[in-house]
Amino acid sequence: MKRESNLSSEQLAALLFGDQAVARLTPEQFDQIHAEVDRLGNKLDGVVETKHVGFATEKSTEDIESKPDLQCEPADGFLDEASRQMKHRAALRDRENGERTAAQIAKVFNAITGNRITEADAWMFLIVLKIVRSRNGKYNRDDYVDLAAYASLLGECESIRDK
Repeated sequence: MKRESNLSSEQLAALLFGDQAVARLTPEQFDQIHAEVDRLGNKLDGVVETKHVGFATEKSTEDIESKPDLQCEPADGFLDEASRQMKHRAALRDRENGERTAAQIAKVFNAITGNRITEADAWMFLIVLKIVRSRNGKYNRDDYVDLAAYASLLGECESIRDK
């Protein structure tokens, strides 16, 4: 099913890049943006319409239990690194309170798909992404650092919901 965006190229560019950047785009760039968003929207249809996506892994605790000298990284190591990464990304993105992109992700996703996800939904999606990635392939510490960061950002987002 081909999905066309009901937004103008200018509106899509403003969502993606901010109003100031839109003033610097040429008409050709607007057309490229619109074509790319439509292409991505059509790709999303294949993902969204998939009935079941699953994975299963079985991990035995025998390996860990049989090696009492095996050293694992303490949980606070992941939390500390997540905090450092969030501060680093704040400096990288010139944002005082860090990178807070989930609201923008939700806004753009909703514009492309016609759905109505929230900022919290976007953080949850990123959490699920990291969980799925962590279950595929070899152990990658970054999956768990990002997972800790996304979980804390979801908590921050939800903490103001009922206030």
